[in-house]
Amino acid sequence: MAPMNHKPEVVDIYWFSGTGNTLLVARAMGDRFAQRGVMARLQQMEDCDPADVDASHTIGIACPVAAQSTYPPVWRFVRGLPDTDGTGVFLIDTLMLHSGGIVGPMRSRLERKGYTPLGAIEVRMPGNFLRKKADPDKTARKVEAGMTKARAFTDDIVDGRSNWRRCLPWEWLFLASCRLCYGRLGLVRKFFRLSVDHEKCDSCGLGEELCPVGAISLRDGRPEFSSECIACMRCASYCPEEAILLNGKDYARNRPVKAADFTDDNG
Repeated sequence: MAPMNHKPEVVDIYWFSGTGNTLLVARAMGDRFAQRGVMARLQQMEDCDPADVDASHTIGIACPVAAQSTYPPVWRFVRGLPDTDGTGVFLIDTLMLHSGGIVGPMRSRLERKGYTPLGAIEVRMPGNFLRKKADPDKTARKVEAGMTKARAFTDDIVDGRSNWRRCLPWEWLFLASCRLCYGRLGLVRKFFRLSVDHEKCDSCGLGEELCPVGAISLRDGRPEFSSECIACMRCASYCPEEAILLNGKDYARNRPVKAADFTDDNG
């Protein structure tokens, strides 16, 4: 446990969100920080250069769990953060069931760069991956429970009660499996393929604009997916014609925020 000695004055929350759950949580924390008299700024991770992060502010990392760890852009951002001499940092991740290779490894990575771990929390949110059917009532209950947990975690950070456990031995195995999924073997791309129903697609270009890793391009007016795709499901979730399929199937879509929340500069 690494408690804070005093309430932070400014908190910068850098968020990466596949389909919006993590953004919801980051916003809930930002609002709660403001209620507690702390200036909180939300920064979309893929639009930021980690080298430009202001290490005089408390830093928050908000991200979803993927392949029992998190997406490659999040790890790249963390690796690129400047070394510090004690800057406070906290982690909040969103997940459907469980993780295994993010909480401990993220702490270890940040401590090596000189950050002081303030706390970490995992928040269960409605699943967006391989979602067979929508249940609005169940979704609403889970979202509200997640928001409540996020606000309580914010209070813990402000009051110096939060904690961040150290890395467990088996977490490195989960982290290694994540690298296999997104690395040279590309297991995610082999087993979770996105495609387009050309009868539905109206060539609006939104998927290309939404993609956080530039994996979508228009060819002859139709979107195509490159090997850089990380299957974050943002494009499929917010396609206005529901024309993007996963493994050829049309799964239920959960849209907790608006597509414009990913493309506008208002976080």
